[in-house]
Amino acid sequence: MPSQSLVSVFVPYYNDQKFLNECIESILAQTYTNFELILLNHASTDASYSIAHSYTDSRIRHIELSLNYGAGGGLLLEAFLREASGVYAKLFCADDIMLPDCLETLVGYLQQHPEADVVFGDMNYVDEKGVFQNESWFQSRPYLSLNHNDVDHLKNFAIGFSCLPYPAVCLKTECLKKAFVHSSFIMLFDMALWSSLLIQGYSFKLLNYPVVNYRIHPSQVSSVQQQALAERRSYFEALSYLNIFYKITSVEWAKHIYAASFNQHFMNKLQPDDQDLIPFVIAHYYLNSEHPQYVMHGYLKLQELLNEPRYRDAVYSKFDFSIKDLRVLYSSMFIPTDMRRKQQIYRTPIKELGFGALLFLALRRVINKIKFWIGRNKTKKRHSV
Repeated sequence: MPSQSLVSVFVPYYNDQKFLNECIESILAQTYTNFELILLNHASTDASYSIAHSYTDSRIRHIELSLNYGAGGGLLLEAFLREASGVYAKLFCADDIMLPDCLETLVGYLQQHPEADVVFGDMNYVDEKGVFQNESWFQSRPYLSLNHNDVDHLKNFAIGFSCLPYPAVCLKTECLKKAFVHSSFIMLFDMALWSSLLIQGYSFKLLNYPVVNYRIHPSQVSSVQQQALAERRSYFEALSYLNIFYKITSVEWAKHIYAASFNQHFMNKLQPDDQDLIPFVIAHYYLNSEHPQYVMHGYLKLQELLNEPRYRDAVYSKFDFSIKDLRVLYSSMFIPTDMRRKQQIYRTPIKELGFGALLFLALRRVINKIKFWIGRNKTKKRHSV
């Protein structure tokens, strides 16, 4: 293997006293030794700070945040990049375990294949106690193939699949510095990173070899116990996340990623020099998504695009699509059937309503009254404390 280049290993932690020891020791025990370990304390309130500072290895550096900003990986990654001095960056999580040859495998591949910018290994699932769960990350991702090329990966991200394992990644630091980093993202933070790099043309590689033990436990943000919270966060973040894909400039890539029967009319008319019209085709694609937040995003983006006179003219000239067509779409598709039914009830004179509709309105009024009095009592209790 070529001479060892310096690797910056990044481990942010917040109240990870249960797992932090094992994480740090797995890094210090790596067969690849030329690294700096940057530990970022996100204002922990447990013993994590003491654990992190109990190690005297000269390769360890510390970043201390005085406040917990409640943000995801983006904010923390920005702090890491200001300090990192390695040729390569190894991103990691405080509750996971590096297998002994993790750095040697990933960094060795990047050194031997300079055309590659980002490399991912596989991860073994382990439980809270570190017991192997007889499955790996790659095995649990049916929509991920080791034969996927970069545009295939980007297609997965564009339709909402998180398919590449963040704790098993290693990449060129100069490449990471050009990634899109959203400070407030939690659930879609890594998907935004990888999507932005793929769009910029950086090369991704997958190694069918486990380099990490990925721990599954209840306090994870992505755990089953916190699924409802994760879904709410993802719903909100998606409205901004999808903006990344409007930076796609290859018509060929757009046709591969957003190929669908309902979009084919527009795709067939796209020519190689129609890069400026790619955002319209992408936004229209999202109108037919199974994810409500993607649909909302699509309508908002189309409104934005068609609000600009020159772009509006170009869309009409190429696709025969106008503001009128958009209005027809959101008038007939956007409002769910049950909501349209309720609106019809409210618009109909009382004398013309049937018994079922009158009962609905009566119950609705009672429920609203109950909610009002409950809210009022809660307010009184808060003020009396």
